[in-house]
Amino acid sequence: MEESLVTKINFICKDLFEEARNNFLLYGNPKKTSLMLREIYKQAQKREEFLCSWHNASKIKKPMDFFEPVLRLKYGKRYDTEIVAKPWFKELISRNEKGGVFQLASLCGREENSKYPNEKKTPIFFILGMEELLFKMDYRHLNKTSLQKLLTGDFMEQPLPKGFGDCVRGSLHQTGKGIFYGTVRNPNNIKFRSTLGNYNYLFYCENFYNFFID
Repeated sequence: MEESLVTKINFICKDLFEEARNNFLLYGNPKKTSLMLREIYKQAQKREEFLCSWHNASKIKKPMDFFEPVLRLKYGKRYDTEIVAKPWFKELISRNEKGGVFQLASLCGREENSKYPNEKKTPIFFILGMEELLFKMDYRHLNKTSLQKLLTGDFMEQPLPKGFGDCVRGSLHQTGKGIFYGTVRNPNNIKFRSTLGNYNYLFYCENFYNFFID
């Protein structure tokens, strides 16, 4: 691995391990940013205080695809016996609206007063293609005409997101109960410009420490 990448990885890990704990977006060459994200993930996995989940935006089709790996890490064997089997949870994952997503996101967060050690750990979400994930969850339902309005200068003309980004921001990022590390595949396309590059989206790039890889 290039020495410059090792230096950058060490900088980000120091931020995480010494409890500054910024949320990071990695920009630049996709191979390098992916390599960096994977190495940070491996190092964070060695720490007792974190639950580390790996997410590839290209493979995620619905919110539960994103939340389930985290919930399994957090609840362990209890996930299948005390969570999935419950009627309230089945109803929750069937609700394709903002309230249901917010509750799922809240379930993923750190619970400081829990009697279970895993539930006290801070989840870290490592996401390949952060802008792709947010766009897919919040705007995939739009037709071509509506997509064109996403980038209009008139906020009132812009279609409303379904709420995924706002839910994970409000229940995990903003509360400090979860940390997000993601790569940006393309900061110039509509996926980035309508989510991370859009102040009106709320979970936009200024929620993160923006880190550029040469």
